[in-house]
Amino acid sequence: MLHNLYLYIKAIRVWQWFKNLVVFTLPIGSGAMDFQILIKSLWAFLGLSFISSSIYLINDIKDIEIDSQHYMKKNRPISSGLISIQSAKIFSCLLFLLSIFIFSSLNLTSLVLGCSYFLVGVLYTFKLKFTAYFDVLTISSLFLIRVLIGGYSVEINPSSILLLFIFFSSLSLAISKRISIIKDDRLPVDSLYKNFLCNSFEINKTNNIFKATLILSFSTYTFWVFFVNITELFTFAAVFSILSIFFLGRSLLGIYKLTNISELEDFLISIYKNKQELSFIFFTILFSLLGIYLNL
Repeated sequence: MLHNLYLYIKAIRVWQWFKNLVVFTLPIGSGAMDFQILIKSLWAFLGLSFISSSIYLINDIKDIEIDSQHYMKKNRPISSGLISIQSAKIFSCLLFLLSIFIFSSLNLTSLVLGCSYFLVGVLYTFKLKFTAYFDVLTISSLFLIRVLIGGYSVEINPSSILLLFIFFSSLSLAISKRISIIKDDRLPVDSLYKNFLCNSFEINKTNNIFKATLILSFSTYTFWVFFVNITELFTFAAVFSILSIFFLGRSLLGIYKLTNISELEDFLISIYKNKQELSFIFFTILFSLLGIYLNL
């Protein structure tokens, strides 16, 4: 029984739920994280995690042939046959219904955004994943919907600067994954997905776009710190906010380096394994939070 539970936890990629922490971006960024908002944000996080896992299961069913050619993904519960396709379909439907219940209990806007997230995710799985450049834009769109769910679930209007930062940073990670796959010699060139990427993304051009998204991520965050977050320059809050800029810059540099040695196909797993880069991201978040809440 415990083994079967582990298989289903692995199949729904619980570790990927960390991406859904972006639902806290607008509440935290606005400095409005009281207890009631925290509970609603956690509820939104849970709903988003369930619906994301529902899409992951659909994706694994759709990509079972592609995953079987991958040196790591072939061990996933669905591609390895440890979970049947029928069981995966039923579990996906159950997670979708649970997420819809959660979003509907928040408000109508959250429900609409949750359904939109599911539709865009399914469209990506069946069509846009193999449409060059629209694939990475779709990934960024999904991150933006996550942020909007986090904001509207607690009735906080989105900050355009924070939305731009989320868009560019998520776009950079989506491009990073594709560059990592293209440069990964462990993957056979004739594998379906790598073959698509090699034929659709010219590596030098894609790398230049990647650099541009990293620069824009850094620029939008810096703009937000100096023109939105900092109200007085000579305070501890301002010092911590400025420190977060430097740590973000170092984090983005680390992402660039890891990408070019094919180590960022899965961002969360790769960063977790690389303790040095993880520490820079940790301090970026820590100093950013101190800059926000010491400023209140």
